[in-house]
Amino acid sequence: MTTKIALFAAIQEGLLLSDEVDEWTGYRYYSIGQMQKLKDIRDLQRLGFSLDEISKYLLLPLLIIHKLPAKILNLLGICKFFINIFIYFAST
Repeated sequence: MTTKIALFAAIQEGLLLSDEVDEWTGYRYYSIGQMQKLKDIRDLQRLGFSLDEISKYLLLPLLIIHKLPAKILNLLGICKFFINIFIYFAST
């Protein structure tokens, strides 16, 4: 379960942005994809990663996609695959 504090911490770090904010109530609305991203953030936190480390991990593909050769991008994809497997088994 995600707490309000965890949600606001992810927002403050720039890891999660709401799709919509109700002007009258100030309530934030999130898509299903954003909720999956929040779950991924929480899973990484449970493994001991800080929000700063998680933000670097989540932003890495955006920063390097045009700067590295295809072989390195392929290697990073393999690393991401194994990280996801590790997260899956650590959370079950």
